[in-house]
Amino acid sequence: MDGDVVGVRIIPPVIEFYDAETSTIHCQNVTVQNISSSSKQIKFHGPDSKKFKLLVANPEKPVAPGLEVTATVEFSTEERQDYQDRIILQVDDDVIEIPLCAYSPQPLLDLEGPVDFGCVVRNCKVLSKEITLYNHGTLPGNFTISYSGEKPVTIKPTKGTLKPHTAQNVKVEFVTKYVGILNEEAEVQLDGQEPSTLQIKAEVVESSLQILSPKNGQQLKCIKFGCIYYGTDKTQSAVLFNNSPDVVNFVTVLDEEAEGMEMGADFTKSTKQTLSLRDTFAKTKSCSSSLTSLMRALPNQGTLLPYEKVPIFFRFSPRYNNSRQGWKGTSTPPPRQDFALYMNIVTVGNSGGSDVTNEKQIGIGAFKLEVALTGTALPVLVDILPQTNFHFNECPVNEHVDSLATLKNDSGILPVSFAFRPVAQFAFHPPSGKLRPGESKDIVITFKPNQYGDFRRMELMDVLGDSAGPEGEHRTPLDSVQQVIHSLHILLTGQGISTFKKKEPKFNPGITPLVVGEVGQLVDVKVDELKAYQPRVAVLGAPKTKNIHTMKTMSLSRDDKALVAYPNDRSRSVRPSYRREEYKTIFTKADRHTYVDNDYSYNDEELMHIHDHKNKYNTYLQESRAKRLAKSKAKTFTELDNVTDIGLKPSSGLKPPKVSTREVEPYTQLAPVKGNQMLSTKMLQEKEKMARIRPSSGGLNAVPMTTTEKADCKKRLTPQQIHQMLIGPATVNFGEVCLKSTSVQKLDIVNCLEQSVHVVIEIDCKELRQSSPLSQVVPPNTKAVLPLVFESNTLGKFQRNVTYTLNGHHTGHLIVYADVGLVALELSTDVMNLSATPGLPAEAGLRDVIMLKNKRNYPAEFTWQPVLGERGTAFSIRPAAGIVEAFQDLECEVVFHPSYHAPEDGEFVVQVNGGEHLRLRCHADLGPTQVMFMERRVLFGQVPLHLTTSRTALLHNHSQNHAFFQVVDPNPVPGLTVFPVQGVVPVGGTTELQVYLTPSAVMKFDTRLEVDIRGWRTIELRMGGTVEPPVVDIDVSSFQFGGIYCGSSITLPFKLINKGKTKAKVVFDLSRFRDFTLKFDADVMEESEDSLNPGTFKATIQGLSTMKCQLEFTPTEVASYDFIVPVNINQTEAPTPDPTPLPPTPAPSSKSIHHIIAPRPVNVTVATPKRRIVATALRQPLEMSITTWTLPFHLDSYAWNRPAPRLSAKQRC
Repeated sequence: MDGDVVGVRIIPPVIEFYDAETSTIHCQNVTVQNISSSSKQIKFHGPDSKKFKLLVANPEKPVAPGLEVTATVEFSTEERQDYQDRIILQVDDDVIEIPLCAYSPQPLLDLEGPVDFGCVVRNCKVLSKEITLYNHGTLPGNFTISYSGEKPVTIKPTKGTLKPHTAQNVKVEFVTKYVGILNEEAEVQLDGQEPSTLQIKAEVVESSLQILSPKNGQQLKCIKFGCIYYGTDKTQSAVLFNNSPDVVNFVTVLDEEAEGMEMGADFTKSTKQTLSLRDTFAKTKSCSSSLTSLMRALPNQGTLLPYEKVPIFFRFSPRYNNSRQGWKGTSTPPPRQDFALYMNIVTVGNSGGSDVTNEKQIGIGAFKLEVALTGTALPVLVDILPQTNFHFNECPVNEHVDSLATLKNDSGILPVSFAFRPVAQFAFHPPSGKLRPGESKDIVITFKPNQYGDFRRMELMDVLGDSAGPEGEHRTPLDSVQQVIHSLHILLTGQGISTFKKKEPKFNPGITPLVVGEVGQLVDVKVDELKAYQPRVAVLGAPKTKNIHTMKTMSLSRDDKALVAYPNDRSRSVRPSYRREEYKTIFTKADRHTYVDNDYSYNDEELMHIHDHKNKYNTYLQESRAKRLAKSKAKTFTELDNVTDIGLKPSSGLKPPKVSTREVEPYTQLAPVKGNQMLSTKMLQEKEKMARIRPSSGGLNAVPMTTTEKADCKKRLTPQQIHQMLIGPATVNFGEVCLKSTSVQKLDIVNCLEQSVHVVIEIDCKELRQSSPLSQVVPPNTKAVLPLVFESNTLGKFQRNVTYTLNGHHTGHLIVYADVGLVALELSTDVMNLSATPGLPAEAGLRDVIMLKNKRNYPAEFTWQPVLGERGTAFSIRPAAGIVEAFQDLECEVVFHPSYHAPEDGEFVVQVNGGEHLRLRCHADLGPTQVMFMERRVLFGQVPLHLTTSRTALLHNHSQNHAFFQVVDPNPVPGLTVFPVQGVVPVGGTTELQVYLTPSAVMKFDTRLEVDIRGWRTIELRMGGTVEPPVVDIDVSSFQFGGIYCGSSITLPFKLINKGKTKAKVVFDLSRFRDFTLKFDADVMEESEDSLNPGTFKATIQGLSTMKCQLEFTPTEVASYDFIVPVNINQTEAPTPDPTPLPPTPAPSSKSIHHIIAPRPVNVTVATPKRRIVATALRQPLEMSITTWTLPFHLDSYAWNRPAPRLSAKQRC
């Protein structure tokens, strides 16, 4: 026992304080008992820690055996943490430590485990087991259980909080989808504990059926029947083994569409012969029995317990039915037929239909075992030689005539057992026997008539074979009976004759006996048989008197065959037995008188009346039939006898149609045992097809309503019937379903039976609770549809079994899968490479289409957001935002806008509202290019200073792709500018480069223009020219206007002379002197006064040319002018004018007229374009205070129509 040491027992051996709260004193007793046979000195010593306190009264004397010492340990703390210490127990000279442990309040979680599902069958069923999680602590504890493996394992819940002193069930679900051993671990994290694992174990095996040999127990894959005759049965036995831990129901289905199946071919013939006899094979197939009766399995359905073995029998029953048309004498024996068929032993599970292609697993829990069956059907080839017609001619009765025949077995493979049927007058030896393959045997046919007459008999020689008899309680499938499988017809004819003596008549002598006739015995003698030795005297002379008593009518009657009427046979003529018998007298040959007594017999008239009365009803029937036929013919004639005449005679030249043998439905003999009818794939497919095209109309009943439905829904279904109930698909996969959305999948219920079936669906989860109706009565040969509605509020994978029952007895299940997630979109590709499309202009860019796929059941809202790098992006996507409907795709166009600096790579983010974002990387491939200048050099020649001179350079693209370029240095020379700096050269086209030169200094230049072609190289263009300064002069030295009155004007003409070779632009700035204006010759004038700068006049003079100009002075105020005209040539700065004593702007005449003194004009000759202007604005000699006045006139009424006089005043200076 724990705690027993050195003769004492410590209770408890470890002192533990659980859930020790702060500011509380916790006490616990410890007892030390002396269990030895002697006294012990026991003493306690306190702990080292102040948290623990020992309260004990150590005994001073030794403790006797059986007594005990009790101590109390107190624990108190102000901090929430764990503490450990010990107390010392001294027993005599031995020292013992008793541990002290104090634990603060904490959760104490305990999870059961491991989870072992045991050995299960792979049937896609969701298996679940529950384990309990306990919290023994005083605080709530959190737990987390996570499984990251790839097996179909689900744990619920995976995390949570458990209150103190409570328990929670954790469900572990496992789907048996894959065969193998499951040994998985789930990570478990409990509060206050180290991470641990939860073991999940299972062994999944295949639902396996095996065919074993009954002799050695080895597995059989082929059942070989060998060769048998048509009409016989051969049964092979095997053992059906259920090698699984589950109870299974099985059915046998004959596969009529299996690969490698051969039916009715003759393997002994070559391919060429087989193809030439194709039509014969088709006819043979039509006369053969159906496959379901050709090969069968017994039993063809049943139930197997786990690891149970039951005997199973396979039967081969070839049949051949001769054509029902044609002559029997021309019929030929059936051909040899080799069969290689495949039979499937299917476990009854859930199948979506008969068109399953998987070789083994055909549904949830359904397993298919394929067994090959081979056999050969041979015809009976027995013949009787030399012929089958035997004529024995005449043979006396009780004698016999023998004939020898040979019976030959023409089959070289199988023996033949024969037997002759017994027939009267004929005998066979031996009557039965057996012929080995190819053997012949002599047969003696004996004709032994037992009576006389002609005999014609059709004898049947029967060929016997083993056939399965009717089923019974005391019969096994291996039992067989001998039955006739073939009959050979033998025609036997013969005549039996007799050799008896003819009895002579016996006439009475003279004395007539009392008991005999008067004449004698056997006296019915014909006239031509009379003989002379007759005893009567009258008779003796009768032959000699033929011509004596001849009468007139004698020659008219033939009396040779008439009977002789003797003279003393009167008694025979009274009421004779045969009234119409003719009797003649001996001599006269007259008819004998026959006496008829009317009191006792009918006379001739009465006999005729009776005969007519009997035929009266027959006559009525004949007359009625004649009338009916006449009426029918008259009616037909009336219908056909009309005015319409098509020019044809009835039945003229028309031949009745001939019916071919293919059009006649062959009569197929049923299998010997109808109760063992098998299913076949074609039969199931036809039933399913008919049921699927006949959906139930008018609604289905939830429960059986009619008497027939109630009776049908109470029946227990056999495995064959369950196999014909198709409920599927077996796996209902909702796919990816969005959270809190609804998805619908249709569940088909196909009833291929001839009775109603009550189907009840059982749903035990809230995700499928919206499905209805869950109970339906499916009518015969119809299809019903159940919509399964799925909605989940939990993220993750969903897998659950849906159980259904048939007629309340038979249970099956489906499995429902779903992956619940957020709204999500998928891209058709994550990386898109854009290339140029031939024929599109450069402005169209590079285009391609990307597909946004919404594989889930909820519309997804999206937005394309470009990821901008250091160089930006040249890609765009349209539409930039939108909605993709559920299970729909949306095409978005990605466009690359090419340029020289456009980055070839780009990236976009698809922002899905409520879902995860996606990234799309784009890359543009512009392709190779080749661009050249169309001219090797651009010459500017002589250009003016400070004026802009332009030239054009052409870029030509020789490649198949658009080329993008950039001018490396757009200003290679000061004042030289190239435009555009960047651009595109289309395929096969040209692009102009405008080169502008505005020199600011006189120079001579020769430079290169470099253009970088993207994706190729840098090309060069040479340019050169000379800059010349302007040389412009005015032909007058100064402009002397003298004194001019205000309001008048004066004009001085002059000429601008350009002495240079380049054009010059001359600008006169008279903005400060608004009374002066310039006028240029209209023929050479290019520019006039600047509208934006009034008073500024511009003129452009071509090289080595002269322009006529006029300077007009029109003073408006009294002033004196003496200034130098600012002249700007080619945008050069105008020189600073010389200072003048006069103000630059004229002063008002009212203020200055009395102070201005007109200076003297000075002729100044200036060699430069600068010219001095000297002018004085004088006061007007006459001034009027009013320049316009009005004189009023008063007119009478008579003058309204007359024009009024006008008065005007003019000012003249």
